[in-house]
Amino acid sequence: MLRFGKLAIAAAAGSLVLSACGTNSDEAASGGDVIRVGILVSQTGLQAAAGKTHVASAQLGVDKVNQAGGVDVGGKKYKLELVAGDAATDPAKASAAAQTLLRDEGVKFLLGTGDTPTLLAIEPLLVKQNILWIGGSTYLAGRLEETKASTGYENTFATNPSAATAYSAGVKGALRFMPELKTAAVLWPAGSSLDPFAKMIETSFEEQGIKVVDTVRFDPATQDFSAVITRLKSKSPDIVFTGTSTPSVSAIASQAVDLGSPFKAIIAQGVTSGIGMTGDNGNPLPFPFMYLVNRGIDPNVGTPQVEQFYKDFAASNGGQEVAKDATQYASEFTSPVQLLAAAIQQAGTVDDIPAITKALAGGLKVEAPTGEAGFNATTHVLEAPIAVCRVLAGKGSCEAIETAK
Repeated sequence: MLRFGKLAIAAAAGSLVLSACGTNSDEAASGGDVIRVGILVSQTGLQAAAGKTHVASAQLGVDKVNQAGGVDVGGKKYKLELVAGDAATDPAKASAAAQTLLRDEGVKFLLGTGDTPTLLAIEPLLVKQNILWIGGSTYLAGRLEETKASTGYENTFATNPSAATAYSAGVKGALRFMPELKTAAVLWPAGSSLDPFAKMIETSFEEQGIKVVDTVRFDPATQDFSAVITRLKSKSPDIVFTGTSTPSVSAIASQAVDLGSPFKAIIAQGVTSGIGMTGDNGNPLPFPFMYLVNRGIDPNVGTPQVEQFYKDFAASNGGQEVAKDATQYASEFTSPVQLLAAAIQQAGTVDDIPAITKALAGGLKVEAPTGEAGFNATTHVLEAPIAVCRVLAGKGSCEAIETAK
């Protein structure tokens, strides 16, 4: 492995090593005085902005742990090292990259992926391995809630709330901003892996007494929504729930303006405030634009703690600020990395995955910008508030929706 200060490329393996330090050794997960943590996210393709921010969020967690003295395991000090692979927004490439991280890089702790299609591709491989896996998809959280982190998921954790939890919080947040809501439409990407989510969104509206007047599925690759928006004109919903990528939601918003805004508001998952600020040909949208922030950290939250978090993020990543369409991902893996380090230290081992899992699910907490964060003991899902934010006339604000059970 070649090392060049902060960054190094492992050319044969196609992975990127960050915060490199330490000595060569045969110790399983630790690599000598270094504990190697893998991260597999989409750094190229449609999800690239999110994926690059995911890597940076994990790097911030690594830096916080190392700057605090590292991990003490039985009196021996370890530093964390991040090894990044590219899922490339492609299930087949994600599967190959996962095998590279496990086989060639020898990681025992893996973060990622952050999107459902690539996570579904790596899931069958990872649940069979003796590794500790912390994934980022709402799908994985749903699986953990369903199985109660058992039947192959004993060493698996999720950074996101389940889709059902997130969508319910989104509707509740929308009602805080617009208590007059009566009707809704669901405009959701097509695909078998996404089918259950559309139904969950419908259920979330219905549970709050809001009538769903239409559900429309669209090709995730399309950028022409004129026919869909024209169809919605005849329904005139108060709000449209959509997602899950910035290009799609931006196209929906801008074309809705061009076609006369057939709805009163949009709420979206998987995007941030940028569309609300620029969706009308570079101007703020003329209707409320709302979006979900799964860990409750967004610039529009506006607290000193959140503002400091974004400063720390930039400092940890060479002055790089968060991409405007990826701000919600800036904290995705920061607290989980800190929690993982605390669990390794508490378990007193770098190799015994079940012991580290037990510690990680045993009530450990770290201080996050929105309060304490930790994994649920039963489901292994990270418990943190969901923020529902709104941009209106170029100004943003957020409402925190608690999800801890």
